[in-house]
Amino acid sequence: MDEQTPRDQQEIEWLENALQSAPPDSPMAAQMRARLAELRGQGPPEGGASVLRDVHTGGGDFVGRDKITQHIVQGAYRGHIPETPERREEIYRMVVADLCGQLPLRGMGDPNAESPQSGQDALNLAGVYIQLDTQETVAKARLETALEQRPDDPWQVLRSETGQRNAETRMGEQGVPLSARHAVILFRRVVLLGDPGSGKTTFVNHLAYALARRDWQSLPDWPQDERDMLPVLVVLRDFAYWLENPENRKHRKSNRLWAFIAEDLHNRNLDFAMPLVDQALQSGRAVILLDGLDEVPPQEEQRGAVLQSVRDFEQRFRHNRYVVTCRVLSYQDKDWQLPAREFPAFTLKPFDDEKIEQFIHAWHTEVAIRWNKPRKAVEGLEKRLRTEVFRRPDLRRLAPNPLLLTVMALVHTVDGALPETRVILYSRAVDILLWQWDQEKHKEQGDDAPLLVLLQEAHRNKNDLLVRLAKLAYQAHEQVGTLEGDRRDEVVGIPEMDLLREIRKLHPKESLDWAEQVVDVLRRRSGLLVERTGGVFAFPHRTFQEYLAGVHLAIQPDFVAQAKRRAREGDYWRIVVLLGTGYQVHERLDFEKPRLLIEELCPPEASDSPQDWRMTWLAGEVILEMGANRLTQDSTYGERLLERVRGRLVDLIERGLLTPAERLEAGDVLGKLGDPRFSPLPLG
Repeated sequence: MDEQTPRDQQEIEWLENALQSAPPDSPMAAQMRARLAELRGQGPPEGGASVLRDVHTGGGDFVGRDKITQHIVQGAYRGHIPETPERREEIYRMVVADLCGQLPLRGMGDPNAESPQSGQDALNLAGVYIQLDTQETVAKARLETALEQRPDDPWQVLRSETGQRNAETRMGEQGVPLSARHAVILFRRVVLLGDPGSGKTTFVNHLAYALARRDWQSLPDWPQDERDMLPVLVVLRDFAYWLENPENRKHRKSNRLWAFIAEDLHNRNLDFAMPLVDQALQSGRAVILLDGLDEVPPQEEQRGAVLQSVRDFEQRFRHNRYVVTCRVLSYQDKDWQLPAREFPAFTLKPFDDEKIEQFIHAWHTEVAIRWNKPRKAVEGLEKRLRTEVFRRPDLRRLAPNPLLLTVMALVHTVDGALPETRVILYSRAVDILLWQWDQEKHKEQGDDAPLLVLLQEAHRNKNDLLVRLAKLAYQAHEQVGTLEGDRRDEVVGIPEMDLLREIRKLHPKESLDWAEQVVDVLRRRSGLLVERTGGVFAFPHRTFQEYLAGVHLAIQPDFVAQAKRRAREGDYWRIVVLLGTGYQVHERLDFEKPRLLIEELCPPEASDSPQDWRMTWLAGEVILEMGANRLTQDSTYGERLLERVRGRLVDLIERGLLTPAERLEAGDVLGKLGDPRFSPLPLG
């Protein structure tokens, strides 16, 4: 075996200690044991390699991996065309693994990590991934039978004797959540629904990564006869932008999605893989992962074109597996839906306490390995984060969302503590995404970060850039205003020319060359803007777009009027208004404008329109965002406002107004404010 390096020895010590506290039968424990075996020269276990090890540094059972990995850079192949079909397939698999195998934390890594090209500022997705469950509950014995038999109609086995799929299990049978993994295994066509940050994309990437690497530790129940399946990943937002090009619309409708896949392969220098992907599709040996149906631009023509292309592709290649992801609210609109009999939909559950703890432990295990942090320091961080998450009600509410929990873990790892509110948490996360890695790295070299240098040339600072990015986020959010009903939660890309046009305004001469340098740095060194297909940029998640749009709204002189107008335009502005309120309170220390907004949303004269009742519900959320104590502090006016909103929310619930789902959420707000029909609660 090769001589162990000091880094290897430190990793072995960490893993040995971490295994003592990890559940022995957990996937994480199996991964750690596999990694220990590799470090000790015992080789990976039968059936796959340690998923604790990055694709760039070895591991896996790829053919000739050591020579190939040096030619794979940022999801593209840079080597010679391989001679054999086997080698071509392995290279394709390795590119998919490289594309999907890391958490999207570029620019968010440990500022003390080594070169960003070394991969040490990236965390392995498999190292921190926690199994996601759906909201379906099934009998455990029936689930095991279905996995063993793999019937054509899994519901015939999974359904209870009463015909109810959800939680109606026979007497004596143990009900368990149906995991997202089991849903995909049992149903060859699946739609996975979830709220923003619920883990939809993470699940898709993890599935693609595990299939590409043939990592059966991560997919223990995957059918034996389908272990040569080829993952094919399609980001539907990118496909929609691709379709905007008139040249691309010249393809036959039934061939458009395949043409997009082929062009994506070409862009990754994988032209040689086109025949093998086509053969896999023709023979039913592919898993087609269609991510982000809700992120398709909202125009009806584009949405219809994308959906039709998906249907045509599925009809052409019927024998493959399909996984589609979408936001819950978007999929409630029938115009977004795929046929329910062919594509059953499953909604992802938030993390429960056990999964939150599993993630916190997995995160810190991976941080210790990837960022080379001392074991005792990381153990202290893990303990403090766990304590804070379960001690603070505001964090406890956010933690079940996998994305927000990841942001919390990241901020806590870098700062050693968490801020007190979600607006400050988002602000800190944006700061890490946009600045921290480059600032710290160049500080060690005695230089300023390139982005700061460019801003200094224009006599600007980072706040000036943030204001411009916030405006772009706001404008991007405005573009979904043509939607109606529940389709108001879209994310829209920012064309590079729009980005350049806005950034060049920061330069005293509005220099386009200067703006292009700034955009190039953002493209290469920042995690806040991610370049998509065709020169289109987007924020890494809608959470950041909504936060920055809220920042833009908050700094407007007519904040109250604009917030009220936007709130009445539709539900997709709700989070933006709330985050704008939070920014007013926690960053600008302005309590008066939020009070005036509550007054505007819930005026003395009551109205009976559904829109006005939704504004009353929003007024309650604004109070929660502001903090009821701040509303009533030294203010009889604030006390009257609180009493008015509580009373109106009681009327909303008792009269059965709005939809059941909306009443449920409004009731939750009332409960947090203190329902006057019950014993008063202390204000929060």
